[in-house]
Amino acid sequence: FFISSKMEKNNFVVNDTLEIASYIRNGKGVLESEVSVHFDIEKYAMKESEETRTMITKIWNIKSEENARLFNQSKYRLANQYWDEESKTVQMFVGVTDYKDHMGTNLSDDVDKY
Repeated sequence: FFISSKMEKNNFVVNDTLEIASYIRNGKGVLESEVSVHFDIEKYAMKESEETRTMITKIWNIKSEENARLFNQSKYRLANQYWDEESKTVQMFVGVTDYKDHMGTNLSDDVDKY
């Protein structure tokens, strides 16, 4: 049994719209002190056009009519992440989105456009 002291990044594709990344060293996940989060609401926001806003609104209207319990609320948006060998930290770039935008992009049949 061999455990590497070097950081191992593993990507797992769950389905067409969901991918999971894990960072493992010495058989364990990274510590909180080994994660650096860069938070910027504007910089890491969704890149929006008139076309995407129209599509999001159309999908939201359909989904919210189908499910009366559905409501919009803000949520974090992971824009990017990677392991920085120099600082020995996971770098995460986080912004804010909302459930309506998430449903209209990442959960839509047209996810590849976004």
